[in-house]
Amino acid sequence: MNVILPQKRLLQESNDKFPVLYPLYGLSDDHTVWMRRTSIERYIEPLGLAAVMPQVPSLYQCCGTEDFLYEDNIGFRDFCREQGIELTPGTHEWGYWDKKIQMVLEWFMEGKQD
Repeated sequence: MNVILPQKRLLQESNDKFPVLYPLYGLSDDHTVWMRRTSIERYIEPLGLAAVMPQVPSLYQCCGTEDFLYEDNIGFRDFCREQGIELTPGTHEWGYWDKKIQMVLEWFMEGKQD
C-alpha cells in the first residue's frame, strides 16, 4: 500500500480528518503505478488530500476508445451509454491516465464541498 499525506495539513495543529482519494489501477499494474507513472503527489498536495493506493485484486475501471483492451470492454461501453455516462477517447498509455487523474481530483473535490 502506498499512502500520500498532505504535508501542509500535517504541519498545522488540527484534528480535522483528511479527505481521502483511493485511486485504483488497471489490469497490468499494481498499487505503485500512480506514484511511478503520474504526478499524483504534486496534484493532490495543493488540495490538502491524502491518497491511499491499496494493493487489491485487478479491477478495470476506465477504458479509452483507442485502448487495446477496448474490444473486451464493449459491454461496459454499451452500459455506460445506456446510463448516460460520457466516454472519452484515449489510448492505453500513462499520458492519458495522468490527465484523467487530474479530472478525477476536480470531480472528487467538487463532491467534498457539499
